[in-house]
Amino acid sequence: MQEIEVRDLLVGLLQRVAGSDGVPDSLDDNIPMHEQMQLDSMDFLDLVIEIRKETNVNIPETDYKNLTSIASLVAYITPRVG
Repeated sequence: MQEIEVRDLLVGLLQRVAGSDGVPDSLDDNIPMHEQMQLDSMDFLDLVIEIRKETNVNIPETDYKNLTSIASLVAYITPRVG
């Protein structure tokens, strides 16, 4: 998968987790997600589960603190998907 495909997938997963009203039309990839939308820690865990289901990428809990923005998630997931 290319970065743009991973980004599109992530935005779709965010919409699934947060609801379409919870994701703004214009996301800034570099601003932490919790500053742009109403995501709490449970929503983030739901997102991690959805990422694993869709990409088969397991994200260890120790990496959560580094995955706060769309850009950081894309950079983390892209090299790990086939």
